[in-house]
This record gives sequence, C-alpha cells and structure tokens, in this order.
Amino acid sequence: MVLGEDEKEAIKLWRRYSKDSSTLSLEHSYKIGLISTFTIDSLIPHLGGHLLKKGIENPSIRVAPYNQVHQSCLDHLVAFGTDKIDVIAIFWRLEDLFSQYISSLAKAEEDLIAELDQLIDVFVHLRTSFKGSIVIYSPPYPYSSTEFYLGRLNNARAGLDLFYKVSSYLSKSLSNVAGIQLADLNGILMESGYGAAHDVRKWYLYKQPYSEGALSAIGRDLARRISALTQPSKKCLVLDCDNTLWGGVVGEDGIKGIDVGDSFPGLAFKEFQAYIKYLSNSGVLLAIASKNNEADVLEVFERHDSMVLKTDDISIFQVHWQSKVNSICHIAEALNIGLDSLVFIDDNPKEIEEVRTRLPEVICFQIPEDESSILSEFKKLELFDGYTTTLEDQTRLKMLEDEKKRGELRSFSSEKDFLASLQLKVSVFAAAEEHVSRVVQLINKTNQFNLTTKRRTSDEVCQLIEDGDHQVFAMKATDKYGDYGLVGVAILKNKSANVWHLDSFLLSCRILGRKAETAFLSGVLDIMEKLGCIQLTGQYIESPKNTPAESFLTSHGFTEGVDSELLELNLSERLGSPEYILIEVSDVQ
Repeated sequence: MVLGEDEKEAIKLWRRYSKDSSTLSLEHSYKIGLISTFTIDSLIPHLGGHLLKKGIENPSIRVAPYNQVHQSCLDHLVAFGTDKIDVIAIFWRLEDLFSQYISSLAKAEEDLIAELDQLIDVFVHLRTSFKGSIVIYSPPYPYSSTEFYLGRLNNARAGLDLFYKVSSYLSKSLSNVAGIQLADLNGILMESGYGAAHDVRKWYLYKQPYSEGALSAIGRDLARRISALTQPSKKCLVLDCDNTLWGGVVGEDGIKGIDVGDSFPGLAFKEFQAYIKYLSNSGVLLAIASKNNEADVLEVFERHDSMVLKTDDISIFQVHWQSKVNSICHIAEALNIGLDSLVFIDDNPKEIEEVRTRLPEVICFQIPEDESSILSEFKKLELFDGYTTTLEDQTRLKMLEDEKKRGELRSFSSEKDFLASLQLKVSVFAAAEEHVSRVVQLINKTNQFNLTTKRRTSDEVCQLIEDGDHQVFAMKATDKYGDYGLVGVAILKNKSANVWHLDSFLLSCRILGRKAETAFLSGVLDIMEKLGCIQLTGQYIESPKNTPAESFLTSHGFTEGVDSELLELNLSERLGSPEYILIEVSDVQ
C-alpha cells in the first residue's frame, strides 16, 4: 500500500521533531499511551506526525509492554512508568486474545463472550483508575488462516455472524461508560483495502500485522480524535450555490435544468447537501454567499423536490452581485463570530483566491471539477471533528431569531434603555455532569471574552468538578425574547484557606454587550463568599483574539497584588452588579 504525499510529510515531520534536541527540554503538551496485543511501535511516527500536522505541540508517545492488555489496564502506572498520561489508546485483535475459540467456530460464542466480559471489566477498571481520555479500537475481522478468514466461503457466514455479535456486544457493554470512546479499527482497514492493509511478512518477523499505509490511516484517525478533545472546530459553512450545492446555473438553466437528484451528477450534489445537513444538525451554522438573483435561489430552496437543504436550514442569505468578501464579513458580523470560524465553499477559483487573499483567516474549499469527489475531498479537511451536539447547538437557529428581535429593539433605544428593557436574568450554579459537554465546548471554542484561553478535555472538567480544591461554575441566561442557554464558565482553584484563584472565566460571544459578565462575576463572588473566601486572585493572559477581556479584571475592582503577575480582589470591596439584571444563585452543596 503506497503512502501518499500527506502521509509521507507526516512521517518527515515526526522524524525532524524526534531528532531536534531542543524538544527534549520542552513540556509535552499531550502525552499518549498505547496498549496493544500486537507490536505497536511502528505506529508512533505516523501518529506523531499527524498530531504535529494537527497543531498538537510537543506530543510524547509511550508504549505499554507487548500483548499485556489486561495487565496494562489493571495498572497503567506500571505499564507506562508514569502517571503523566493524557490519552490512552487500546488496540486488540480477536486472534491475539481468543485464538483458541475462533479456530473452532462450533462452540465459540458462549466461551468467547465469557472471556470478552473479563476484558470489558479491565477496560472499566482502567476508566475508574485513569482520569484522562480513553480510546478503545474495536477488533477488526480476523486476518488469519483459520475458518474465520473471509476466503473460506464454506464458513464465511458463521464467521461473520460471530464477529458482528462480538462487536455489538462490546459496543453495548461500553456505551454507558463515560469517558470511553469506541473507535472502529475494522472500518479503517476496510477503507484502506483489507488485503493491502495487512503485511504478513511483518507479522511473522515482528508481530506487527499492518502495512505502512494502514498504520498511517490508524495514526491519522487517532490524531483526529486527540485533536478534537481540545481544539475548537469551525462554526459556520458559507456556501455558494451554482455548481456547489447543485450542478448548473439556475439563472440560465432554470429550476428544472439544474442538477440535483437521484442520478449522476445530481446525486453527488444531493449527497453533499445531506452531509452538510448532518453538520447543521450537529450545530454548524449555514450561510449562503451567492452572486445571483435572490428570487431564483430562494425558489430552488423552497420548491425543488430533490433539495436536501431548505430555507429554514440557512441562518443568513447573502444573494446579490457584490463581492463575496463583503458577504462573508456581513455573515460573520451578523452571527457574532470571528472570521476564523468560517469555512467558505465555492466552485470559482477567482472567488476562492479573492477570499484567501483578503480574508486569510477564512478556510476555503474549492469544489473539484469531478463531481463524484466533492464529498470525499471535503471530508478530508477534517474541520468539524470536535463538534459535540449540545442543547445550545440544537436551538441555535431559534437563538438567532431572538437576537434579530433584540437588534431591532436596540436600533430604537438608548443603550441604557435597551439593556433595561431586555429583562435579562442570569442563573449562576455549580456545573454538574449533565453540563460537561457544553462547558467543554465553551472552554475550547470561546476566544474573545476568555481571560486565559486555557483549553480542557471532558475528562479534565469532570475531574475538576469532583476535586475539592476546585470550583466549576456555569451561567445560563434568558431575557424576554428567549433563552441564551449555557453561556458562561468560571473555574476557581483554592490557594489557601480563604484565598481562591480565578483560573478561567469566559462568556460566549452571543451574550456580550449586555453586562452579563459583570452579573456572572457577581454571582460567582456571592457563592464564594458563602464558602468563606475573602480574597480572589486572577490574571489576564493575552492571546491573539481575547482583547475584549483585557480590562475586565481591573474594571471590576482587581488591583495589583504581591505577586506581580496576579491581580487581587478583596471580596469586601467588590463592585455591585447592574440593577437591571436579575441574578439567581444556587448554593454549592
């Protein structure tokens, strides 16, 4: 299996990184542990290279002893020789652990399931003893000379039946175990080409069964999963229409002449729309930027039977004959998100080049000439791996409609009257397990009003919630127009008996401009005062985009303290909250 240029570049990156002596003294930002029933060392350059390409700085990778999955899960500290591991990935094969059963299918199922229960138990034990993230790759279809092998047609059905029963049993058993992510190794190998993914010579020589191409695909998949734990995904797709969402030009061909339907090339556009719809259902915003007659475009969305995307799926239509740069800027402003949160899709190379030149923050994707490759090429961008669907994502379009109403009111009111008329109410409370997904999403996506821009995984947030030395607070907000959802996060760390440190403080951009940040801080301080806190320290750590938070601490009473890097606030001297915002505070148990 021949490596592509992308795969070769990943290996080169890792080799340069590994040979650079200056990296030895650096603090590794991500520490990965690998547990496997087969020799896994050959995966390291592929995984490491793809991590570097994903922007994970200074990763380190450790390997547990060969074919000791049970032992390594029962005591991961001994297996890796350290407790400083952030992610553990586990690879195992049926033929490595259960060869005595799969070589004779007649009585395999009952005994194999019993053995599988023991393996699942050690996975669960690892979850309870290890606070980081766990990725378990389900076993691939056995590749051996046994009757399980697909080439043995006389027993192929029995082998397939047992394989899928094992896979289903594993999935159901682990589905309710929080913090374990199940990945599909069989799917990766099938996509690589099952025969081409295996290297029998390597297996005989090194107990390493996979080709370099398969290892690269596995490394890429795991790197995507690790990257998705902390790195923010894009928020909005800005879509052209002609030869992008459908084939042809609606202004020339008419609604009946464009290609979108159940036969090629229309099927390629229809399936591309279906994937975009899937992203939209996951919370990605959709916008249209098209040089066209607006009536023609709207007619397609509203009347064409084969359109997957409908008018209600689109947050903003920018359909006119002006520059698409202007359209994109208007979309970002209207949605109150940064330009770097946008992905622009167009078939015209001139439009793509203009946006890339004038708006370099925007990621651009040009529709390929071969319609059959549109979807596969777009998926290669891997821009939405980090998306987890929260309640706020599901109601995002409703929130945009509510914000439009607020904007109309603002245009006819003074700032003070506008804020007072909103009847804003905020609720400040200790974050619990049911809030973790949204809290993590905010931590990793919020850039503008974010004092420190520290990023955290779900497992880290869960650990902070359980840790007595930390307090994790969240804020929800509503006003007379609607519900903003969970829009604020604060993390505090205990420094001494009565002194706490404001480790993180951030608000979604959708609530900015309403003094909600002041109300949030006031609510947090109310709770901390009841907990005996008399002083709070904090700091602003500059990042490329968090200028809106720069003066927050000093404008709310924080002054320079003993530690020159930290600001201090004595709670007895704290400022009051806006009188027109109702604050509800839940006591910490």
